[in-house]
Amino acid sequence: PASPPSIQVQSKDLSKGGISSLSKSLSAHLAELDPEESPNLTLEAINYCTEQVATDESLVQKKKDSEDASMAARRQKNRRGFMREWSSFVSLYKDSYISGPNRFEVLSALANDRGLAITGLAISGKPGGIVVEGPEGDVEAFMALLRTEFFETLNPRGRKCTTRWQQRLPRDDIVDRFDVADALVRLEELKGGCEDASISDRKRTLKIEQVRKMEELISNWRAKGEGNAMELQEAKGVIKTGLESLLQAAPDVTEADVKEMRIFEDFGVFTAGSDGYETSTSEAAKLFQEKGQMEGFNYMFEYRFS
Repeated sequence: PASPPSIQVQSKDLSKGGISSLSKSLSAHLAELDPEESPNLTLEAINYCTEQVATDESLVQKKKDSEDASMAARRQKNRRGFMREWSSFVSLYKDSYISGPNRFEVLSALANDRGLAITGLAISGKPGGIVVEGPEGDVEAFMALLRTEFFETLNPRGRKCTTRWQQRLPRDDIVDRFDVADALVRLEELKGGCEDASISDRKRTLKIEQVRKMEELISNWRAKGEGNAMELQEAKGVIKTGLESLLQAAPDVTEADVKEMRIFEDFGVFTAGSDGYETSTSEAAKLFQEKGQMEGFNYMFEYRFS
């Protein structure tokens, strides 16, 4: 006998597990039918799926359990840190060449209407850019929505959003402190190696360059603030503790911490001129210059010139 046609099950109300379970039971149900008694298998499949979803609570429960687990994971990440992500688009325009939604409205709705505590700015044009900030879990959730729901409004060739830089606080500060401690501990050994008469000139040159880079790293870190005056003994203690232990010991980030670290008050799309495309990048640069955030802005756009 001929095998039943392949029918794909899709539903926004079911998790992947629920869809997989329903697909298997549907295939088994269709295989048992007599084609002569049930000639319209598509209608039969619709009726079967409707009945199963209405009567099998476990299918919908799997979706709820999945959402609850995702929410719990996001809340945990939100407590652990603040995040700012800088990314670039191939292009970012309001309208497509064919009829479709206002992309700027779609992007703003994802940022503002999904219960995510994020702020930031999207920059229209070709190329386009976007920076989003907030609790780490919320930023990751938004970027996932951007690469799924927002991408549905784009031509397949334009579905590319490349992350250029991620800032994570306090993680970045802890990692920087650990790197400086490591440099301080290794510096004494390297300086002694530079004076070793038995090594070749090439190896001595390499060690001298390593010393220079480590001293520059330490100097730049100390210049960031008065609290960065780490000495050798403290550095040895930091290394002994270990990076993972230091990260685990970091205090949770509070709402007040997040508010203080934000550089944007809300989320929006930046346009300039009558169509908002030709001069958006240059005009946006002035805004980021005023905010003292040209490092992140350059991460978004300087790749064009490389």
